[in-house]
Amino acid sequence: MKLPLVLALALSLATAQDKAYDLKLEWKPVAGHKSDLAETSNMKMVMKITGQPEAMNMTEDTSLAATEEVVSADAEGGSERTWKFSKAMQSKEGPLAPLSFQGKTVVLKHAKGKAREFSIDKAEPAAEELATLRKAFMAGDEKPGEPTGAEIFAPKKPVKVGESWSPDLKAIVKGMFDAEMAEAVDPAKSKAVFTLKSVETRGGVEFGKIEGVLELALGMMGPMKLETPLMLKMTMDADHCIDGKAPDGAMSIKAELKGKSSAAGPTGKIDIDLDMTMKGQTSIKSVK
Repeated sequence: MKLPLVLALALSLATAQDKAYDLKLEWKPVAGHKSDLAETSNMKMVMKITGQPEAMNMTEDTSLAATEEVVSADAEGGSERTWKFSKAMQSKEGPLAPLSFQGKTVVLKHAKGKAREFSIDKAEPAAEELATLRKAFMAGDEKPGEPTGAEIFAPKKPVKVGESWSPDLKAIVKGMFDAEMAEAVDPAKSKAVFTLKSVETRGGVEFGKIEGVLELALGMMGPMKLETPLMLKMTMDADHCIDGKAPDGAMSIKAELKGKSSAAGPTGKIDIDLDMTMKGQTSIKSVK
C-alpha cells in the first residue's frame, strides 16, 4: 500500500472517530409504514413484612408479537396505527394464558402530547390489559404534556462514540412514578449515565449501540415511606436507529430492587425485606 493511501485511510478513520452524532431516538410516523414488533418480560418479587406469616411472592411474565401498520399520520408526529397481534400471552402466579387481544387487531390513536387511546372492536380494553398495551413495544405510557421517553433519555447535544451523558433525573422519576413517590427519590444518591458505544450504517440508516445505567434511591414503596432508601438498579443495552429515519431498534433491560428497610405502620414500625428482579427485551423491525 502506498504511503499517501495509508495516510488517507488513517485520516478517514480519525475523522469518523471524531464525528459527533445528534441522536434522534424518536421516529415520526409515516402512513403505510409496517413493522414487526416483539417483546418479552419477566418480573419476580419476594417481600417479607413484619406481622405477615408468609412472604409475599409475585411473578409476572408477558410475551407479545404484533405487526404494526401506520394508518394515518399528521405533521406533529401524531398517528393512528393498528397492532395485529399474533401473540399476546401473560401469566401472574401461573402458566402463560392468552390475553383477549391475541389474534385480534388493536387500534392505537395518538395525538402528540396526549395519552394514547386503544380500542379492540371499537371498545376500550379492560384495565389490566390496557396497562399492558400502554407499556408495550418501547413506547412507554407517555403522560400528556410531558416529554417522551426518547426526549428524556437522548443527550442535549451531539456526542461522539465513547462519550457519555447524564439525562435529567428529575424528568426520569417524574415519568416513572406518581408525584409523591417521585418526590421521595433522593437525587444525591441517584444517577443516570448513558454511553454511545458504537455507530454503524445499515441500509442507509445510522444505528447506535447505547449502554445505560440508572440507579434510583427510592424513599417510598407504594404508600409506605421508607426510613432507609432502597436502591433500584437498572442496566439498558440498545441497538437503535439514531438518525430518526426509522423506528427500528432492539433493547434489553435488567433491573433489581433488593434490600431491607423500615416504614411506619398503623400499629408501629414495619420491617421490610425486598428482593425484586426484572428483565425484558423489545425489538422493532421495519417490514419492506
